[in-house]
Amino acid sequence: MESKTTDKILLIYYSRTGFTKKVAEELATEWECNVEAIGDIKSRGGLFGYMRSAFEALYKKLPDIKSMQKDPSQYKLVVIGSPVWASNIPSPVRTYITKYRNKFKRVAFFCTFGGSGADKVFNDMAQLCVNKPIATMALTDNEIKKDLYKEKIKKYINAIQE
Repeated sequence: MESKTTDKILLIYYSRTGFTKKVAEELATEWECNVEAIGDIKSRGGLFGYMRSAFEALYKKLPDIKSMQKDPSQYKLVVIGSPVWASNIPSPVRTYITKYRNKFKRVAFFCTFGGSGADKVFNDMAQLCVNKPIATMALTDNEIKKDLYKEKIKKYINAIQE
């Protein structure tokens, strides 16, 4: 008997402003897969939280994150969703990948961003994972705000299903 998509894909994401969460939820609905958000220990709200986030991303810090419930080794594919911070991987995503990379069989990435840096983030994530992604998708915050990203999601889903 064919196993459900749920057994095959784990979707992990981090979202500070909600853009990455919106995309993750849409993908999770499409795939009917297990989803887990990377949780911060410290608040990232307000100006200080924003500044700390940029500093941690630029200097490749590894802050503590909340305990994760899902074991990535139990899935054929781990999809990691991330925003782009100062053209870098957000520090909570860096911590997650660093902690669990030895458990990834295959990976795919998607990111949301306001300015630039998506290609750099994908390259950095692949190096951290020591694993080339089977697919990537970059969505601007503007595409998400205006609901102009549906076609990109379809292409991303198709690339992963192949």
